[in-house]
Amino acid sequence: KNAADSLIYASEKMLKEAGDVATKDQKEKIEKAIADLKNAQAGGEISEIKAKTEALQNSIYELSSAMYQKAAQQQQSSQQGSGQQQDQASGQSGPTVDADYEVVNDKK
Repeated sequence: KNAADSLIYASEKMLKEAGDVATKDQKEKIEKAIADLKNAQAGGEISEIKAKTEALQNSIYELSSAMYQKAAQQQQSSQQGSGQQQDQASGQSGPTVDADYEVVNDKK
């Protein structure tokens, strides 16, 4: 029962943090799973609580996967952006020229 309470709290928190990452269907599915688990807790039947807990966990896994993918995409795009900025910064000093040179030692 305590694990179910913790899962409900974590799920509600994750829904708030997900923002626009979560689709309407995902939000509704999770909210329904939370309500079902709360009802199962009120009934007090252990097997029903376990079943509803598993259903909620599966819904949360889908959302967390979507959140992870979006975070990875954002990180990748920010890395590409910083790479372009570095290219632009290094390009400002002019083109690189390869040259041959000879060391002259004046102290003989």
